[in-house]
Amino acid sequence: MIELKNLSNRWGDFELQDVSLQAERGQYFVILGPCGSGKTLLLEAIAGLHQMARGRVLVDGQDITELPPEKRRIGLVYQQYALFPHLSVRDNIAYGLSYRKDLARGERKQRVDKMLELLDIEYLADRKRPVGLSGGEAQKVALGRALAIEPDVLLLDEPMSSLDQRARSTVVTILKNITKELNVPVVHVTHDYTEAATLADQVMILNRGREAQTGTVEDVFWKPKSRFVADFLGVENIFEGAWTQGEDGSPALKTTDLEITVPGRECTGNGAVCVRPEDVRLEAAPESRNTFEGTVREVLDQGFTIRLRITVRDTNVTVRVPRREFTELGVNVGTKTYLALPERQLHILEG
Repeated sequence: MIELKNLSNRWGDFELQDVSLQAERGQYFVILGPCGSGKTLLLEAIAGLHQMARGRVLVDGQDITELPPEKRRIGLVYQQYALFPHLSVRDNIAYGLSYRKDLARGERKQRVDKMLELLDIEYLADRKRPVGLSGGEAQKVALGRALAIEPDVLLLDEPMSSLDQRARSTVVTILKNITKELNVPVVHVTHDYTEAATLADQVMILNRGREAQTGTVEDVFWKPKSRFVADFLGVENIFEGAWTQGEDGSPALKTTDLEITVPGRECTGNGAVCVRPEDVRLEAAPESRNTFEGTVREVLDQGFTIRLRITVRDTNVTVRVPRREFTELGVNVGTKTYLALPERQLHILEG
């Protein structure tokens, strides 16, 4: 298990402030945030590359805060794979083991062979130089090098940023499987929320060196705590207004153009609610509360899905529907339609 307790430090104008997290063995923890939020600095702090002004780093209950990087048994893979150009693929993977005087030559070979098999790159074992490897192959070699030492924690710094879609899908599958098989906690940083949603057991949103929200993918992506988290995670429909009572007495948010019923929680003053584009329903006729008539203003083909911009009076609502559903609906630019904001998918923003 890896545990961070209130890690804090300042680098010039940037400050990492009281960041804490916990990842169990076999758990995949993703730190997600925009560029410049401190993700890589936090990863390097775990690896021991930065001394912290305050806070502790614990691995399996042992405090390693003061240990130098080489004593931490932590594997780190950067987005630039940094393979040694003068070494073969096998020797690149074995590099970290060469410093282990307690390992016999035969055991080192067994570990390298295990990595080659797990990562499905046995066919590359005797490649004399890593030059000419595809992005996916190079990434697997870098992962093998980090995992061969049997680390207590695996750290990944945007490991798929330079991979094409096919290679990315392959590496995602490998990462999910290998985490469970080797029972190692993984801390992975990225700015790609699709990547995070695919891989993570737990997600932390980092903003300007501070934790904005931590939780499961479902909690963070569908129940963002703040406007920043909602914006960053692609929740395009954020409605601001004043809290009032709807016709049936339920709490409702009254905006310039809409009155949105949000049952189950009493609110006063001004506020905001959000709903993801894929949770907005299109209907032929009003069948439930929070159904509004609008006009389709924009249709954007995104391959497997279609993104629609619909205006309700002067309010824009973004809707994302599967291609087949869009075809069946028969809507296009200028079409009038009804859209429903399902109460169960509406989420109140705290700030």
